[in-house]
Amino acid sequence: MTYIEFKETPLYAGLPYGELTESDEMMLFKYAQGKVLEIGTFLGRSTAIMSAKADWVDTFDLFEYIMSIVEEKNRMHYEELFRKYPHSFSEVREFLSRYPNVGVHLRTEKSLKRIATASQPFDLVFLDADHSEKGVESDFNEVIPFVKRKGVVLFHDSFQRDTDSSQEVYKFLERMPSYIIKIDQTPATGSITVWEKE
Repeated sequence: MTYIEFKETPLYAGLPYGELTESDEMMLFKYAQGKVLEIGTFLGRSTAIMSAKADWVDTFDLFEYIMSIVEEKNRMHYEELFRKYPHSFSEVREFLSRYPNVGVHLRTEKSLKRIATASQPFDLVFLDADHSEKGVESDFNEVIPFVKRKGVVLFHDSFQRDTDSSQEVYKFLERMPSYIIKIDQTPATGSITVWEKE
């Protein structure tokens, strides 16, 4: 495997806005390898960063279909984010089409399972979508069967902080199943924890 310094990749320049700190981005780059599954594409910044090292990245999001989010507080958060940074499935897919090792998918009830079942187990899963405790748990339970042994799961906004979203993710991580162990985290300036499936 060839190791590239994160800042030296030509992909870092010209990327769209993302809700990640530089240390979060470096953590994504550090663990990106093999087959990657991302839940929560947003504008595609994290997807592009992981594609610099991964063999393949499948990324899923609701994009403009945020009305399908059931929990009102969570939906309101994403509606505000969408107003600030409008992005449609077709626009993000077009931006990410410059990366030949990326598949962009509209998340539906069955789309994630269909893609995951048809492919090899994932080396890395990045969860950055529904930040409610119930939502994070649901996403985790849906993807963990498709993560290979010694594969890693990264959770964004997973530190115990004052923000509601971080608190919710942290609550789920406090009761993480015993077959997955915490192995890494970003420094205090970031908000990603890394867990490995035994």
